[in-house]
Amino acid sequence: MEITKNEVNEFQRGVRERTVPEGMSWPMFEDGKAVALGDATEDCRCVTRICFTKKGFYFNSSHRKGLRRYRYGEAVRRPWTLDADGTKTTAGDMVWDLATDAKGTVSEVFGDVIIVNVNEGIVHGPATRFVHEKPVYTRDGFRIVEGCEVFYPDYYDLRVTVVRIDHDTDAVLCKSKCDTRLLPAKRLVAKLPDSWERLWFDMGVADGDDRMNGIEKDEFIRRAIAIAKKAAV
Repeated sequence: MEITKNEVNEFQRGVRERTVPEGMSWPMFEDGKAVALGDATEDCRCVTRICFTKKGFYFNSSHRKGLRRYRYGEAVRRPWTLDADGTKTTAGDMVWDLATDAKGTVSEVFGDVIIVNVNEGIVHGPATRFVHEKPVYTRDGFRIVEGCEVFYPDYYDLRVTVVRIDHDTDAVLCKSKCDTRLLPAKRLVAKLPDSWERLWFDMGVADGDDRMNGIEKDEFIRRAIAIAKKAAV
């Protein structure tokens, strides 16, 4: 007869209430829930055995790599997980939901999934859906992170590298070949809007060259517009 995990845990809870020796106590998480077989902790991916000693307890094998020994009454921490930026996420952290931009506090961590308390209630999902700093976006909705490349279209489509971000004011310190300047995030774009001139250069014409295989740039643009209008009819 097979025994399910739930049946094992129910049996385990019953044993805990009746047979834990005096002076010892059952391992408990920080939120007050009892540790059960199959749970994950900060130092153990899956609890398969709980070993009691005179002064405390540990999980699985005493020869396990990364073994941690707990004292009785010491709370067991749930495992941390990484957010979208690779930052460790634990209960109590303030995070932002990339799906909705809502801000909230992490209440629980279950493996790669976290539960977050927000004003509207509770949201949950993979930790990679959240970040620890308020997201800052370009005009076209791209999330800016340090080290990424974006464009400053108001200044000759200048390509810049993000050096630093002020998450409170959405100001972005950008570095180009020419200089370093502080710009509002909404003046930047991740992708330049297409244009006939950009199409001309994308076809392999060197910057500043007004001829391609004998065709003048203005003539190319005129004919391209004419073809586009004709195709739209």
